[in-house]
Amino acid sequence: MMSMMKSNAKYLGLGSVITGTFFLFNPNINILDILPDFIGYIFIITGISAVADINMHLSEARQRFLKLIYINLSRIPAFFIMMRIVSSAIDEQTTVLVLTFAYAVVELIYLPGAFSELFEGLTYLGSRYDSGSVFRLPKGRADARKSKPVSRLKYYTFFFMFAKLLLPCVPYLMYLRIDNPYGIIDPSSYALERYKNPLIIITAFIVLVLGVIWLYRFVRYFRNVLRDKPFIDKITEAYKNQVVSREGFIIKRKINSITIIFCIAFGLAPDLFVSDVNLLPDAASALFFFIGALMLVKYTASAKPVIPLSALYFLSSLATYSTSIYFIDNFAYEVLEKSEEARVAYRILTALTIVEAAILCVLLFFIARAFSDLAHRHTGYEGDNINHLSDSQSMSVAKLLSRRLYISFGYGVAAAIGSILYVILKARTYSVFIQNPYIEPTYAYYPEIELLWLYYLLLSLVWALYTIRVLRQISKETEQKYKYS
Repeated sequence: MMSMMKSNAKYLGLGSVITGTFFLFNPNINILDILPDFIGYIFIITGISAVADINMHLSEARQRFLKLIYINLSRIPAFFIMMRIVSSAIDEQTTVLVLTFAYAVVELIYLPGAFSELFEGLTYLGSRYDSGSVFRLPKGRADARKSKPVSRLKYYTFFFMFAKLLLPCVPYLMYLRIDNPYGIIDPSSYALERYKNPLIIITAFIVLVLGVIWLYRFVRYFRNVLRDKPFIDKITEAYKNQVVSREGFIIKRKINSITIIFCIAFGLAPDLFVSDVNLLPDAASALFFFIGALMLVKYTASAKPVIPLSALYFLSSLATYSTSIYFIDNFAYEVLEKSEEARVAYRILTALTIVEAAILCVLLFFIARAFSDLAHRHTGYEGDNINHLSDSQSMSVAKLLSRRLYISFGYGVAAAIGSILYVILKARTYSVFIQNPYIEPTYAYYPEIELLWLYYLLLSLVWALYTIRVLRQISKETEQKYKYS
């Protein structure tokens, strides 16, 4: 009996919701999240995706959690940018406060609504399929009928999320003190500086206590729902009848998930250089390419080469990134003419960059080929509708998408070449002799091409945004093809 309950719960994937909560209960330190929330949201989406297909509230929750994944992913480059901007000067510390508060506000736009829809979806299913476990928290005593309604858990969830996101702002509020219209920092703020670290510890401890309480209550509640065998059996049967029997529905949902994973991969692909350090390591993009390839290969055999190539790209990007960090920490592009050791390190960095770019080009070709094959299999017009289209409209949708995919591949090759040119051109500098009566005469070095990082970033963004647009078109055309199936 218990095994049947577990098998049905596993079939629906609901247990992943519990796994996801273990990434959400921890406190944040400014915008740094030690246990990344986006991983927790991925698990929650995985857990509710099946049931979301038969319930509009859970479907809305899935969309909100998906937006939160994108928001939380942006915390990674934002943190490194913040660390580069913030200096020892106290007036620069306001950057931490601004970013922490900004992320809190943006996430609070979606987070309460996401959990609200999650609870609304569960209560709707509980009402429809007569489940008492959905409405009450387990007490483990004979007077379970007196237990508090689950709405208390929902409101406590809201309270905890507000505390988790807003309390990290408190230690940095001291930097808002000013004493004149010119924005000069009040000297008393320097005296308050010594309270910042204790406040960080105190607020983190408060959030941690609230988080552990929330985690305990939520996990206990959700496990009680999963133990309700009649309820799990009924929603499993409803899912099989309403969704599994519709093959086209499953296909378009899976392809949508695949395109989302690849969109994340391409979204992480552009290089953002701050002080010559790439804040968006290509290894992150490679990891999502690998995950997406494992999913894509189930729908097209053309994706098989993408799996080893993604792994190879991951390793090469790690090697290139670590070498670049070593070079920046120990040398500078301006000293290449003076130091043999710097020239050796630079040659290794250039060689690794060329190898990584070559692997990326091959990888992008096979990604374009795989999605082209996917488009030919799962997009296009069906039935007699094609007879009512004009000549231009009757062009094969798959052929059009395939052409755009290979255009995207061309942009990707240009971006790969751009990464090589960035390393080569960055070493081209000119010197200016500076004489000043107050300092020793010296040479100052300047790059021959100003804002080189910005030109390369724009090139990468054009490639990434165009590719994301094409992938979303494939998802929409797949949905259109299987709209009534």
